Amino acid sequence: MKKNKVLEMLDGELVKIEELEKNYLDNIEFILTQDIQKLMNGLRSKDKISDDWLKIFKKSAKQTSDFARGAERIYFWIFNQFGIPNSSPIGSDLFFETHNAFVHIDIKTAKLGNTVDYKGQLPLGANQTSYQYKGINFTVN
Repeated sequence: MKKNKVLEMLDGELVKIEELEKNYLDNIEFILTQDIQKLMNGLRSKDKISDDWLKIFKKSAKQTSDFARGAERIYFWIFNQFGIPNSSPIGSDLFFETHNAFVHIDIKTAKLGNTVDYKGQLPLGANQTSYQYKGINFTVN
């Protein structure tokens, strides 16, 4: 097969992948915005019992965010019908199998005292995006 033909085939496959990504991004946006109040109430549910956990939480220096673990539970609840959860030990916070894709959703949370977190400057690591980020090329698995 000639090199140009192979490149055309690869380009066609990349277009299909990007179309799938667009479809799933639209689906994710719909899930998150269809009942934003349900999502916000879930994220705020920790406040009802903060006296039970706040002192212990403040002692832990390992926390990457003010509510990362709890937020992941809420997002899993919101996305519970997105696809079949996949138990692979390697993957994003939320990892689903659908009829035509494996979908990784990485939940990013922000610290209340760190304004950088609210300006789109959250750290992005290897395998957390399909695209080049700020000139960094990631090697995917």
